[in-house]
Amino acid sequence: MKNKIILLNEKNRSSMGFDDEQIIISSKNHKSFEALVAATEKSNLLSSQKIIPISAVQAISYNQKSAVLKIEYKTTKGTIKKDRITLEHRSVCGSIAREISAMKNFEQTEIAESRTKPLLQYLLIMAFIILFGWVSLDIAVDAQNGERYIASGRRSGLKQLIGDGIAYIGPIGVIVIGCIAFGYVAFLAYQRYQAPASDIMYA
Repeated sequence: MKNKIILLNEKNRSSMGFDDEQIIISSKNHKSFEALVAATEKSNLLSSQKIIPISAVQAISYNQKSAVLKIEYKTTKGTIKKDRITLEHRSVCGSIAREISAMKNFEQTEIAESRTKPLLQYLLIMAFIILFGWVSLDIAVDAQNGERYIASGRRSGLKQLIGDGIAYIGPIGVIVIGCIAFGYVAFLAYQRYQAPASDIMYA
């Protein structure tokens, strides 16, 4: 992964890359690592770059089921900071962590995550599906009885679009989609509970 562009899945940051000297995180999607390095050498109002020297990295970690790479580093003032980088592809987390840790001669530590934390996250998602499904079913039934949903307040255009879509698929469609979504999340929760991921740390 060294000397390559790595795409990010963040709102304000689009790409990153690293070499033997530094980790560069940019708000712009650069075509090559050379272009990314060049961007750090000139002022540009349209993009911004963050540089973390490899020498400043204190630890790097990730979760096997997550696309988030956590880098702990020391600033020039001596304080310790952490940066959470969300990658576009989860599969490259391990490669990046291993390559950077090899430069630092870090040792690997593997900690099995708690079963309850991801389970609670999935339960919250399932609760949201039930709540949204209940509201959607109410809108669909009203639409079937001739009462059209009229959105108001902030983002009324988006709300109206969703309401019209719910009215179009009808109560049966809402129930079918809701059951599929609930079943899928329940299946993911069961899988995660049965086979919890591990937190991998290099330090």
